[in-house]
Amino acid sequence: MIRIALAEDNAFLAKAIINKLGLFDDIKIKSKATEGGELLAQLANDSNIDIILMDIHMPGMDGIEACGEIAQLYPHIKTIMLTVKDDEQSVYGALKAGAKGYLLKESDPGELRNAIDLVMSGKAMLSPEVASKAIRIIQDPEIVDKEAQDFGLSPRELDVLTHLCN
Repeated sequence: MIRIALAEDNAFLAKAIINKLGLFDDIKIKSKATEGGELLAQLANDSNIDIILMDIHMPGMDGIEACGEIAQLYPHIKTIMLTVKDDEQSVYGALKAGAKGYLLKESDPGELRNAIDLVMSGKAMLSPEVASKAIRIIQDPEIVDKEAQDFGLSPRELDVLTHLCN
């Protein structure tokens, strides 16, 4: 039996994910949370979980921060990000935090099951859309830095900051 925890703040999407997983007799949804802090509290009481399916954008503690905490506190638990966010910042943040998989919520039940099986066997799983972004990040790491450093400053403001730093 594969024990799953689900972290998803949208009740409709949580139900859809649970329905997808309900097609498989050897998967059990052991806990559900609507944000990372709630999930961590549940794990403090019972960390007998194999895989967490984690949304990224949630109120309170987001999925990336929760993934990092879980990777440190519960290294036996593997996290698969299951989200609509596939921008470079999110992909980079999730993988750096310790996610073993990254799928889009539109994945069909077979893709979701395949990801669970691969991650359970010690492999990683990225949806094709996410894999191409991960490759771009590896080939040009400044993509993430450029996005992270854009504070909407004018060229003159950036020039002044550069001179101040020097």
